Amino acid sequence: MSGSGKKPRTEWIYGATAGKVTEIGLEISADGTSVRFTQEMTNAYVQTTYPRSNKEPKVITRVPVTDADIPFIPNRAIESFDRLVAVDTGTRMIRGEQVSVTGVIEGEWNWEAGVAGLARAVRPKAPFCLEFLGVRKNQEQLGWLVALTELMKEPRYKRSESVGLIVDSDLGNHEAYNTRRLPIYLGRYLPPKVTLLYAFDKGNDNVSNFLLGLADSIAGQVFKKLEMGDLLWNENKICGDIFTGYRRISVRVT
Repeated sequence: MSGSGKKPRTEWIYGATAGKVTEIGLEISADGTSVRFTQEMTNAYVQTTYPRSNKEPKVITRVPVTDADIPFIPNRAIESFDRLVAVDTGTRMIRGEQVSVTGVIEGEWNWEAGVAGLARAVRPKAPFCLEFLGVRKNQEQLGWLVALTELMKEPRYKRSESVGLIVDSDLGNHEAYNTRRLPIYLGRYLPPKVTLLYAFDKGNDNVSNFLLGLADSIAGQVFKKLEMGDLLWNENKICGDIFTGYRRISVRVT
């Protein structure tokens, strides 16, 4: 997956056995695109990395997998989710106030014609951004929670069997979040049917990186409009412990 000027990528499949074992068996599919462990596995995932000098390899994408057959390619693993949502939050000081903006991008699956015939592809959609004032900590996790709360009101999400939430932070806690052993924010856990995926917002290695890059971009557009005075300032202050201001902003991908 390496290209001109791009560090070489390595794709991995990880899995932890459900109990102690003395050996691990693997079965490769006939077409060579997936693998199956012969033992029961937990916390299995597909991951893409690139090497860094004197550091751990940089994780580009991580996609948890629950199917018995685990694809080698992250994009194939991502196809197991009915719906995809990328959420990215940034925080800046503007007009003397701390402003956090959460960009939200939905990925809708469609069939598109290609050289080899019809292929499944993701079409991005920007439903809204979220703006928070005065959030003291964990701005990213607050953005995940509020974005999911807004989206889960929609009938299309109520009908979905699985939702992949793509984020770029707190990777070390993803397994605990996904197994509901750890709340994501102030005692609130991930909603049912939702699984956290990790992606780096730079580059287009995989579908998840592409969607997260768009979420980062639309949050940046909102910041720019706030700094230039092209977006009205939120004067509706709230006396709360979590934030002092909140609003939902309509956006479009440009």
